[in-house]
Order: sequence, then structure tokens, then C-alpha cells
Amino acid sequence: MQPKKPQKMVKSSASISSARAVNKPIKLSVPKLVKTKPSKPASDTIIVGLDFGTTYSGVAWAYSRQPDDIALVTNWGAQLRNCSDLGKVPTQILYDGENMKHWGYCIPADETPLKWFKLLLLRDHDITEEMVNYSQICDTRALLEDTGNDVVTVVAHFLGEIWKHATTSILKALGPELLQKSRFHVVITLPAIWPPYAQQRKKKAANMSGILDARSSGETTLGFVPEPEAAALATLKDFANRSTIKPRDTMVICDAGGGTVDLISYEIESVDPFVVKECVKGDGGLCGAVFLDQNFLNLIKEKTGPRPWRDDLLTTFDPVISKIEALVRRQTDAIRDNWTAICRGAVVRGAALFNPSSITVDTRIARRSYGTSFIEKFERKKKHRVSDRIWLEEEQDWSADNQMKWFLREGNDMSSKNPVREKYYRAYAANEEEIEPIVETIYVCSAFPPPQGHKTNSREAMRDHMDTRCRYRVATNFHKLKWRTLSQVGIRNPDDL
Repeated sequence: MQPKKPQKMVKSSASISSARAVNKPIKLSVPKLVKTKPSKPASDTIIVGLDFGTTYSGVAWAYSRQPDDIALVTNWGAQLRNCSDLGKVPTQILYDGENMKHWGYCIPADETPLKWFKLLLLRDHDITEEMVNYSQICDTRALLEDTGNDVVTVVAHFLGEIWKHATTSILKALGPELLQKSRFHVVITLPAIWPPYAQQRKKKAANMSGILDARSSGETTLGFVPEPEAAALATLKDFANRSTIKPRDTMVICDAGGGTVDLISYEIESVDPFVVKECVKGDGGLCGAVFLDQNFLNLIKEKTGPRPWRDDLLTTFDPVISKIEALVRRQTDAIRDNWTAICRGAVVRGAALFNPSSITVDTRIARRSYGTSFIEKFERKKKHRVSDRIWLEEEQDWSADNQMKWFLREGNDMSSKNPVREKYYRAYAANEEEIEPIVETIYVCSAFPPPQGHKTNSREAMRDHMDTRCRYRVATNFHKLKWRTLSQVGIRNPDDL
């Protein structure tokens, strides 16, 4: 039998640990919402923080050469004078058919605006049945349907209006010359408990809103930060200069918002520079102020009789407050348990140089598992299913298809300075004239433990907990091609494996 032409071996993004992996591992960057320590800007930069909330939204900004001077955007357009100088604006919008008419404080009191639409970025199966049927949620759906717009478009309209107002405010503060030569870096907040598809919808809305429109000063960059982390950084900034703060102190921060309540816990690693790490996986739930409003509305509609009013009011608050108390208890209990458990990993060393006034989150806890689908040598006696067995011409051997390599699992530490790396390769025929860059899919899974195979009896868990339309992609270029000769050996009997 004639030997086949030599095959050329080159690294690719199939996550395989193998002796045949001949190059240095290519970096697989875990998808991040926002970098802890962004690279030094090449030009003057205006950093804009946009808190898009369920009931109220706000904007703050700072100039890169004066990062500690953080300014709030106010002077909102308003029907009432006493609203214009507030730090936040209502997350509400009024439509005339499909066209936006008013937003924020400018909506007349006798109109019915579209509110709470942020919650509609979630699918019904990610909200409890009770919440799906809340009158506020039902009214929002009905008003949204009347506009003829989908929820992503409505979010884009609102973000566009708040962005235009923010840039006008920044222009007045800095002047046209400095604004024109400065790039924008925009950071938008996200609820920590949101699944990946909801984050992708919010990112799409931000792209549609005009925030990333081209400017002569350079590209506008977009980042995201979990809402509890943003709240924590603001709180820690106030704590940083207190003499009572010392290393190994732990704090729990509760961010009780309009739609969600998020909790996050940090342990202080050092005070100068001020470095913290997330010590347990954050928690949260849909138990924000809008659901308290719903309970109060139910009380007004349904409660009658001679019972003392105080008891009635307590029953209104109890369901929501009990959920918040449970979240706080779970978080503090997790910290105590974590102190006595096996260490999840080595403590990441601090960076050599920090801005003394900055707050650095050194380590975070993975909320989900991340991995890639790959092919490896078939070994039925060990772990592989016969249904996954395929003959691979490039390897001249039986291989197992649709295997999952979870290079980051839920609960693992994520260092902001040490990215996750995996060795892998891919084989190509020598007669291929041109090799294109590789684009590989990174899957996100909320099931724990994540399934071993992509198309196994664990497929149901994969379908329940991941959205194949929301995939993070990593592109790599080829370098340092390595060669070895593969002989044609014929197809062996797979039963001998």
C-alpha cells in the first residue's frame, strides 16, 4: 500500500494535551466582562460608566489624566424643575407608535410610559412563574407589543438618548477641543446573575444605540462590569484610606437594585497597593424594588377589613426582605465554609506597579464553566462512547469526536494576570495551498458538573444551560509550522481498540 503524502502538523484551538503538540501553547483568553487593569491609553481618553438599571439609570465619567476626579451627569431634561439635578434618571420611555417621543423625566405625568423593560431581556424560563405573571411585567409586555419594537431595540433607544445627554454634559465640562481629541472608553453595568444570552442582547443594544459610532479621535471601546463589582469598587474606594482596614479582612456588599439584588464578597490582600480578591462565588436573585412595589399593589387591591395596618404592611415586605436576608446568609456562610475548605488555588501575586489610588480586583470566581469541543484518540475501554468514534484521515487512526475540554470550571479562581492556557494542535494536508486563521467556539455551561461530551446523554443539560447563538470566539494565526510523515496503515478494526 502506497504511503500517503506527508502531513503538516500545526497548533489549532482543539484543546488536547498531547506529546505531539509541538509548539508553545497558544493563549486561550477566557471571555471577560471588563479588564481589571486596562492598558495605558495611546491618547487622551474619557472613561464613561453607564449604569443601566431596571428603574433608574445613571452616568459618571472621568478624564484619563485625572482618573480620581469622577463627575456625575445631571441636568436631565424634565417636566418638573426639581428633577433636573438628580444623579439618576428614570429608566422609562414613551412611544408614539414605533417612534420614541419622550424619555426619562420628560414624560408627562398623565402618559403611560414603557418601564421595567430591562427585565424583558431575560427569557420567561429564567424568571419564576409568579414573576412572569406580575401585572407590571404583563403591562410592560403589552406596551412593548404596541410599539412594534423588540426589547433590544427599546433598550438601544434608551441607551442612545442617555448617551447623547452624557456627551453633551461632558462637552460643557471639558470644552470642544479636548473632547474632540479624546477617545471614549465606555463601561456598562450588567447584573451578575444574568445568563450569557442576556448579556449578548445588552451588548447588541449598545452597538445599535450609537455609542460606538466612529469619531475622528479614534475608536470608542466598550466594556462591561458586573453590577455588584461596580458597587463594590465604589465602596472600596471610600474604605481604602481607613486605618482600620487590614489584610485578610473580608466584606460582603449587597447591591439592592430595582430588579435584582446581587451580593459579592471580597478579601483584602494588601492595603498599599489596595488589592482585593473575590473569596466566594457571588450570589443574587430577582428580588428588587419592582417586586416590592408589586406586593404593595396587591395589598392595596386585595387587603380589606379591620386588621391593624402595620401587620398588613409587614406581609408586603416579608417575601422580598426574606429573600434578601437569605442571600446575605448564604454569602456569609460561604465565607466561613471557605476558610475551612481546601484551598482552591495558589494566591496570585500582585502586580509590580499599581496606581496607588486605584482599587484592583486580583482574583474572581468563575460563575460558569467555559470549554471547547475537540477530537482525541479513541479509547473505548476508558471513557469514550462508540457513537462518538470516527476515522480521522489526517491521523490515520480512530478518534473520539464531540469531546468537551472544560478549561475553566464553575467555582475556579480566575486571576486577572494569569490567563488560562491549553496545549492543542490541528493536522493539515501538505498539499493545502493556503491555511486560513482558525476561529474556534468557546462554549459556556451553567450545569455543574459540566458534561463530558457535546453530543452525549448530557446533551439535555447543555441545551438547557447554553445558547448556541451566543458564542465567544477566539481567532489564532499560524506560526512555526512543524512537519512529520504519516504512513498509510489502513483502517484497523475498531473492536481491537
